[in-house]
Amino acid sequence: MPEIIASHGVRIGGTDFDRVLSVDHVMPLFGRGSLLNKEFGQGTVLAPNGMFQALATWEKIPFLYTAESRREARELEKYATDPHLFSRLVGVLENELGHDVAFAVERGKIEANGAGAKTEIDLGVVERGLSADLTEAGMHRSLDSLTGKIQHCAEELMLEAKIKPDQVDSLIFVGGSSLMGSVSGRLRQLFPTAAPHQTSAFTAVVEGLALAAGEGP
Repeated sequence: MPEIIASHGVRIGGTDFDRVLSVDHVMPLFGRGSLLNKEFGQGTVLAPNGMFQALATWEKIPFLYTAESRREARELEKYATDPHLFSRLVGVLENELGHDVAFAVERGKIEANGAGAKTEIDLGVVERGLSADLTEAGMHRSLDSLTGKIQHCAEELMLEAKIKPDQVDSLIFVGGSSLMGSVSGRLRQLFPTAAPHQTSAFTAVVEGLALAAGEGP
C-alpha cells in the first residue's frame, strides 16, 4: 500500500478556467472594457466591471435575471459609445442566456486545448454569426495566473514532503482540468523527469477511494 508523505491542494477547477476565459475573450463583445458617455458633462468613463464578472461566473448568473440588473444593462446601453455591444448584454439578460454563453465558453476551451491553431467560441445563441477568437496561445496567457497558483501549490507540497523535483518519478493527472495543456505543461516543466499518467483522468479518484475502502479501517 503506498504511503502518503504529504498532501496539499488549491481550490481551482474547470469553472474557474471558464470564468477567466469568458472575461478575457467573450465579455468584451458585451461591452466590457468599452466607454460610456458621462451622464452629465463631457467626456467618457470605463464601463463598470461587476456585471461582466458575474455573467462569467457560473453560480452568479441566475442572480442577474432581475429587473434591477436588466435596467442597469439598458442604462449602460443608453450611454455607451458603442451601444450595439451593450444591446447584446441586454439580450443575454432578458432572454436568460447566461448559462448558454458559459457552455459555449467551455466548448471553446476544449476545442482550443491542443489545437495549435485559431479556434472560436461560438456565440450564435446570442447573435447570428457572433463568435470570439480563442487560440491555444491566447488561452495559455489568460490562464497563466491560475496555472501559476497550481504550480505554487506543487512547490509548497514538495517543501512539506521534503523532496526535490527530480525525486518525483510519476505525475498522475486526474479530472478534466488536468488534461488542459496549460495545467499539464506547467507541471511537466516543474517535474521534468516524472512520467505523466493521464489514462484514468476521469476515474482515478474513484478507483483510489475504492482501493482504500477495500483495505478497511
